[in-house]
Amino acid sequence: MKQRGLLALLLFCVACSPQESAASPTARALLPYATVTPTATSLPPQLPTDVIEAAVPSPTPFSYTIEHGDTMSAIAERFRVSVDDLRAANPDVSPAAMSIGTVLRIPSASGYLEDVATPTPFPVRIRQVNCHRTPEAGLWCFLLIANDGDHALENVAAQITLFDADTQPVGSLTAFLPLDILPSGTSLPVSAFFEPPVPAAVLPGGRLLSAMPVGEEGGRYLRAVIRSALVEIDWTGRLADVRGEVFLEDASVDARLIRVAATAFDAAGTVIGLRRWETGEVLPPGSSLQFEFSVSSVAGEIDHVDLAVEARP
Repeated sequence: MKQRGLLALLLFCVACSPQESAASPTARALLPYATVTPTATSLPPQLPTDVIEAAVPSPTPFSYTIEHGDTMSAIAERFRVSVDDLRAANPDVSPAAMSIGTVLRIPSASGYLEDVATPTPFPVRIRQVNCHRTPEAGLWCFLLIANDGDHALENVAAQITLFDADTQPVGSLTAFLPLDILPSGTSLPVSAFFEPPVPAAVLPGGRLLSAMPVGEEGGRYLRAVIRSALVEIDWTGRLADVRGEVFLEDASVDARLIRVAATAFDAAGTVIGLRRWETGEVLPPGSSLQFEFSVSSVAGEIDHVDLAVEARP
């Protein structure tokens, strides 16, 4: 067994109304790695950034999943669209009875995303784009996004595109972070799975679609930190058991949604695995909640695992 220390991240936030809590913590995989076998292989390095930006097609329509405490006006303000336009784009959704989990279409999303897809004024950087082929000729792709700015970001979305030898796009998917927030000075990957069969001679590319600074008013997120983190990597090097506890530093309100994201890296620092654990168990201020789950590699041996935490009221 190998043992590695983990990165504990502190997340700062802004306040929704309380959510219904679950009866007990539950582990939920962000990526279904059960079918991945040691025969998976990695693709060659990604395309240069200038080629990526020139060849990537226009972003697909942007969407937003309704969460507890959301209102039509708040969502419209967040995405800088009018309430009337938002309602017109979602005629089947009643503003007075929006259901949690309903997916809203954000109008004029392609133009909006093009406006915010540059690194200025939000200094978000793509550190790497890596894809790993499965035995069934599918493709897992990870795009590592770094927030080098002074403010935490949310609504971070990216596009992962596959190109042929002539730099023509042959497939594209929109991907989101495992957490709703990207703190200043930290990195998190987005992921996408391209269904088989994927052509053998493809190169991956990626670009940022959206990233918005978290406002300082309100409190949608709470201050939390990971303590007593422990990683145990099995004898194959492809599975890491992760355990620890989330400590709620915020002294104001209970946390009713806790998420922990685990990112697995190989010895070269390449992302090779990702999983998210979450629970709706109530966590009072100044108290801790234990977590335990596993993250798998899609290609190669795990060298270390980084953790990030998100807490919401």
